[in-house]
Amino acid sequence: MGKSVGIFGANTAQQVVEADLLDEILIHLELVLLGDGTRVYVLRRTGHPRVNLERTAVAESGQILDLRFRVRT
Repeated sequence: MGKSVGIFGANTAQQVVEADLLDEILIHLELVLLGDGTRVYVLRRTGHPRVNLERTAVAESGQILDLRFRVRT
């Protein structure tokens, strides 16, 4: 308890969510168009329950937007 682990990359984040090991998601958005990418999470995947998120904070600084969500079980 009380430990934070940073996970970078959507595929790794998906695996952690699916293993029910994640209690909070912090997303840093920067307004840069890079093209196609991997979704952070998929709401409906065969054999996996829906990921329910509760927004707990939104912060804005210039062109950067931080979104914080609690994973609800």
